[in-house]
Amino acid sequence: MDRSRVDDNRRIGFTLIELLVVIAIIAILIALLVPAVQKVREAAARTQCTNNLKNIGLALHQNHDANKKFPSGGWGWDWIGTPERGTGPDQPGGWLYNILPYVEQGALRDSTKGLIGAAVDPPMRVLMAKPVPIFNCPARRNGGPYANGRPGAVYYTIDAANTQVSITTSAADLLARCDYAATCGSQDKNEIDGGPSIATGSSPNYWNVPGWDGVIYRCSRIRITQIDRGTSNTFLVGEKLMNKGL
Repeated sequence: MDRSRVDDNRRIGFTLIELLVVIAIIAILIALLVPAVQKVREAAARTQCTNNLKNIGLALHQNHDANKKFPSGGWGWDWIGTPERGTGPDQPGGWLYNILPYVEQGALRDSTKGLIGAAVDPPMRVLMAKPVPIFNCPARRNGGPYANGRPGAVYYTIDAANTQVSITTSAADLLARCDYAATCGSQDKNEIDGGPSIATGSSPNYWNVPGWDGVIYRCSRIRITQIDRGTSNTFLVGEKLMNKGL
C-alpha cells in the first residue's frame, strides 16, 4: 500500500466533540476572568473615590488658607451661590460651590459674576447642570446631569446688584449631583429647609446660633483653631447615604 497516498486523504480539523470541549474550556476561562476584571475595576473606582476625597479635603484647606475659615454650608436647598459674596456666612451657596476655584472650576463659579436680573438665569442653569467629576464616586454613579426631580421648583440666587433672583425649573432642566457630604456635627443643622429670605440670610443675627458643633453647616465660619479635638480626629467630608435609583 502506498502510505503517502493514505496520509494525503486524511481530513485535517476538529471533531464535534473536540470543538465542544474547546468551547467549554474557553467559557470556563471567561467565567473566571470576568469577576477578576470586575474586582480590578471596582478597586480602581474606589481608589479614584479616595483620591476625590483627598482633593476635596485639600480644596477645603486651601479655602481656609485664603479666607481664614472653612467655607459655609450655605443657606438651604433652595439657594444657589453667587460669586459676589465670598465663602462665608453671607454666601447662600453651599461648600461645594465655594470650593470650585480650588478644584479647577473657578470659571464655573464666576459664570454669573457681574450679571444682573434675568441675565443671571441662563449661565446659572448651565452651572446647575454641570457635573464636576471630582464630586462623584465612580463606584456609585456619575454626576449626570440627571432629569429634574422637582419640576416647578424655584431656586434663588443673588445678582451683582444684591437683588434676589428666582429661577423656576421645568421638567426639561437637567441637574448635576454629588456623592459627598460635609459634617455638620451632632445636630441636624445643614439644609434643614429651603432657607431664609435674602434679608434674613444677610442678617448677622441669623448666623450667631450657639450649640452647633460641626465644621461645615448652615452659615458656618469655623476656623481650624476651633476644632478642639484636632483635625486628625475630626470628620470633615465623606460619602453620603444615597439611593442609586434616584
